[in-house]
Amino acid sequence: MLNIVMDLFSTMKHSLFILLIVSLPFWLGAQNSYFPMQCEGEIPSDFLESTSTKIDKDNHTKNKKELGISRKEIKDFNAINNYYVDLLLKGGQIVFGTDMNDYVNKVGGLVIDNFDGIERDDIHFYIVKSSSVNAFTTENGIIFINVGLIAQLENEAQLAYVIAHELVHYKYHHAINTYTRKTTRSSSSITRNKKTVDALEYSREQEFLADSIGFVDAFMKLDYDFNQVLNLFDVLLYSNLPFDEIEFRSDFFNDTNYVVDADYMLGKVDLISNPDEYDDTYLTHPNIKRRRNRMIDLVTNFESKKKDKFIINEDIFKELQKQARFEMSNLYIIDFEYAKAFYNSYLLLRKYPDNKYLNKTITYSLYALAQLKLNDKLGKSVTHYSRVEGNSQRVNYFFIEAKTKDVGFLALKRLWKYKQQFPADKYMSDLLDDITYNLIDEYHFKVGHFYSPLHQRVEGDSISKEDEFKELSKTEYEDLSKYDKIRYDKKYEKYFGSDHNQSSSVFKTENYRYILSTETTDDDFKKYYSSIYNKVEKKKAVEEILESVVTEANVTVTIRETSDTLNIDKMILVNPVYYYVKRGEFKINNFEEKETQISESFVHVAKAGGIDVTLVDVLDIRRNNVAKFNDIAFMNSWLVELENVTTSYGNSIMIPWQTNYLYKIMDKYDMRYISSYGVLDEKGFINPIQKYMNVIGAALFFPASPYFIANIFRGNNTVEHLFYCVDLKTNKIVYYNREQIEGKSNKDFIDLLNYNVINDLNKL
Repeated sequence: MLNIVMDLFSTMKHSLFILLIVSLPFWLGAQNSYFPMQCEGEIPSDFLESTSTKIDKDNHTKNKKELGISRKEIKDFNAINNYYVDLLLKGGQIVFGTDMNDYVNKVGGLVIDNFDGIERDDIHFYIVKSSSVNAFTTENGIIFINVGLIAQLENEAQLAYVIAHELVHYKYHHAINTYTRKTTRSSSSITRNKKTVDALEYSREQEFLADSIGFVDAFMKLDYDFNQVLNLFDVLLYSNLPFDEIEFRSDFFNDTNYVVDADYMLGKVDLISNPDEYDDTYLTHPNIKRRRNRMIDLVTNFESKKKDKFIINEDIFKELQKQARFEMSNLYIIDFEYAKAFYNSYLLLRKYPDNKYLNKTITYSLYALAQLKLNDKLGKSVTHYSRVEGNSQRVNYFFIEAKTKDVGFLALKRLWKYKQQFPADKYMSDLLDDITYNLIDEYHFKVGHFYSPLHQRVEGDSISKEDEFKELSKTEYEDLSKYDKIRYDKKYEKYFGSDHNQSSSVFKTENYRYILSTETTDDDFKKYYSSIYNKVEKKKAVEEILESVVTEANVTVTIRETSDTLNIDKMILVNPVYYYVKRGEFKINNFEEKETQISESFVHVAKAGGIDVTLVDVLDIRRNNVAKFNDIAFMNSWLVELENVTTSYGNSIMIPWQTNYLYKIMDKYDMRYISSYGVLDEKGFINPIQKYMNVIGAALFFPASPYFIANIFRGNNTVEHLFYCVDLKTNKIVYYNREQIEGKSNKDFIDLLNYNVINDLNKL
């Protein structure tokens, strides 16, 4: 389970250099909706074959003479390469069997057919649910195409050139060559900076090679427009920007009774700069300008036979591009880039204003940003606007500069509007309850705190509905008495609102109190808001009573949000993981066998303790059971998001986005609890004091000297056992246990650690 990977890896001294961004897949249906896109068809063998089997196959098929490296280097690379590729394949972020896969396969096949030395069966294409504008290749012949790349590409020709570039990396074994070059240099005596620069320089030369050979050996044999190769570098150059540049306007929030404070809207945004001049000395890829300049010299020496941007199908490309752009809102949310998700959805809503999914993603983004502001955590998600260019800068400016009250009640307003449109959506109703409760708990505002609509706002007997109103000049206003000024200001506000009053008003209003003016005319809203207010006040009263009792009696009392006990009698256990670290170095030794051992131990111990555990693991799936594969992928993704939300922001700060799709999983498996479990087995160096004591022991107690001498060389053995359980009903981690104990991870030891966990769960 990837979240366990993150937690356990944090204890390792060895850097693993892996970034797995997980998210929920979708497919695009009618223009008024957007439904989950999940893997389809038969599960490819890449996903079902064990890692150890793949390693053995590669050890027997790779030719050390052809690669120019030793047998040991080949074996080491095969182990590491297959292990990390399988983490990616089985981690929940890879899509196969969809229309997007089919299209990429067709474009890829077209390129391969014109690339000497590579057959179609050598290469497998998969889609990665990542917002990064990228593609990458493995030594195994797998080419991964990110959703973020599809969202930004302008045409099919650019996709074909990306694939041609990646095929060069595969054909010339760049992955294994880079691995051996880095491992060789790491043992040399050159300085660290020089060593790093040389290793990266080699990688940059690989990129230049892939650019040029990909064009000459494949792309230029096709009927695509050669200029699209150069245009692709513009796509890469500005890949950090959204797919379009449209002004973000305050009328998204405004209604007849509320206008966003002008101070919250940035007037002029910074122009988009040219970022291609950056120093690439310490980067793995050369900067875009250097790559483009080299390709200009090459491409301009040839003339396109035709200037086609599409060969397979233009309409399909545009539909898939649209799908990828819809998906980006989802990916941004899961990556906690809520401002990006907000703006991405904002752009798409201009064309698809009635799309339920887009309304949902933009509303969730607003909800999440409001929760972050309420908890002073906004800086962890939103980049400061001074470091943002283009129209995105306006969005970031708004969420940073707007007061917490404004953003919070705008989120409440938006969620209430969504509830009126889609009353059956339980998840969004939960978000509404959550933000309303938190805002009332923070500010204690009753519904009467918000201003009535302008057409109802007649305050005081001195202001009559029939009064005629004359707008005064500044001089005329200053001649009024204090009370006449107050009456004038109230009347002015009644007709025009306070923001437009150019006089030196003594009657001030708070703009956020207009946000819910329209909603205060809705009896259902007033009833709803009051019910949440009463719930907050009731809890507050109980806490105050308990606090006084605790103070007098000098005892500790735990206040539970519910009187229900957990009564955990069954749960889902997702992909248990095992890691072995020897003297700071991660070892891929029989980890699958150990994962089976710890899984069987937990299931057995849990059953003895009265808890029925359903183990879900990719390796247990049959080829035609893609539905279960999708379930596991989703549960992995949701657990990662939940853990990241919890560790970054706190256990109760917000409801995770992917809970949106969790209810069907709960019903399908008839489960309320889901758990994640991992074991880190570490053998370290024995410290000097322990070594000294063992030497003394061997000298003083000669009959036992073999024992002490063995300890000198054995080193410390520790087992770190990590387990947590999540309540799917509340989206909260209800049990977390992390133990590190000296010993070896044999069956009895693991059974004991699992017994401790089950014993704790039975007490909840």
